[in-house]
Amino acid sequence: MCLRSILTLPAIPVLASLFLGAAACGKSAVDYEKEAQTALDAGDGAKALLSAEEGLKSAGSDKAVAWRLEKVRVEALAKEGKGAGLPTELERLKASYPGQATAQFYKAVADKLATAGDKDGELAVLDAGARGFPEDKTFLDAIEGLKGAANSPEDVERLKALGYL
Repeated sequence: MCLRSILTLPAIPVLASLFLGAAACGKSAVDYEKEAQTALDAGDGAKALLSAEEGLKSAGSDKAVAWRLEKVRVEALAKEGKGAGLPTELERLKASYPGQATAQFYKAVADKLATAGDKDGELAVLDAGARGFPEDKTFLDAIEGLKGAANSPEDVERLKALGYL
């Protein structure tokens, strides 16, 4: 049987629908990454978090895409003021992606937590940064700044709990 008889006119719609159906099966990790980054840039941390988490499920062994999704996920959590657990996440990322989970990234996460009003999260991330990057004194400088701005008993207790007062 020749190829010409297989690809007759009636077969073309069937092949086209199979091709289109396969292409529309789902988003790729890169699609989720773009969606997550766009949502984060637009200030929608909740949508960014959801898209990043979905993308991580389909990232497979692509470490570059997985890192970018993890980065957006952590930044979205920080933007939403959900700092509890972020130091552990940052330490996990530093072990998995040592070239990307840098002191600068820790500082950016702490800044986002500060902007979101999560003082506990901010201090915890700064403390994790000070322990994880002892050569980088900017973490201790930032903690000193928090000590000077400790206006409430909660602020003082937070600093005492981590041994900074």
